[in-house]
Amino acid sequence: MVLFPRATITAHERAELRRELEWEGFGLIAPGVFGHPAASAPVLNEILKELKLSDKVFVISAKDLDGFAVRPIRELVDECWTLQELAAGYRKYFSHFDPVLKLLQSHVAMTQEQAFQIRTLLIHSFRRVTLRDPHFPAEMLPEGWPGHAAYALCRDLYRHCYKQAELHVMDKLEGAEGKLPKAAPAFYRRFGGLT
Repeated sequence: MVLFPRATITAHERAELRRELEWEGFGLIAPGVFGHPAASAPVLNEILKELKLSDKVFVISAKDLDGFAVRPIRELVDECWTLQELAAGYRKYFSHFDPVLKLLQSHVAMTQEQAFQIRTLLIHSFRRVTLRDPHFPAEMLPEGWPGHAAYALCRDLYRHCYKQAELHVMDKLEGAEGKLPKAAPAFYRRFGGLT
């Protein structure tokens, strides 16, 4: 949780901090109180340093207390994050790219350039949605969360086109020193492993 009392930061600083925290998936719990169930401490630290607010806010870790009959944390998610908009983005992504995957699964041939175009659009579109996702644990998400299906679709479609796309990149692009080097081993670990 990030707490910033009104007396410690200006209205401009509050607006900037709010924008950055919301971009990282934090939700507004109450005025001056933002929370995230799985925030990245290094990213949060970088935001606070960049905005010069490290010494003006409080960053704390919170958890449910055992033995209390309290509202389920799931209700807090519904009240503080607009998951409906995010879910709509994932559904739209799915509706755009599922027909492409079905087409490729029917063994329609594609050129290296087409594979590159598909991969580029696929990842660009997925990042536009997933970068706004706070990536909550599954138990905090609504049943049938479309983000899981969108990720699986992205993974499957990427696996269908990455080889041809890489051949296009290696054939058409050059660096300052000529031909590009082959993809690093980390490339092949994407989406749980590319074969």
